[in-house]
Amino acid sequence: APGLAARDDVGTEDGLSLANSGDSVILRTAEGDVADRLVYGSEGGNDRSMTREFDGDPDSGFIVHPGESFSSPGTASDGSPL
Repeated sequence: APGLAARDDVGTEDGLSLANSGDSVILRTAEGDVADRLVYGSEGGNDRSMTREFDGDPDSGFIVHPGESFSSPGTASDGSPL
């Protein structure tokens, strides 16, 4: 995405680590501004991805991934192309 910088200093020595009991993820622009943020609680421990309630809507809240699949990388939450 424009204005976002790829970085390789994310995570810990053992790799990226998020707590199932709750955590936060902050996406920053190359300038350090917050581009997006996800804060979640125990719903993160359901072995399912967190996704926007409405695909592509940056104002939409995050929910536990709906449907049969536990994730949908690179596609809409229903598996269709973005």
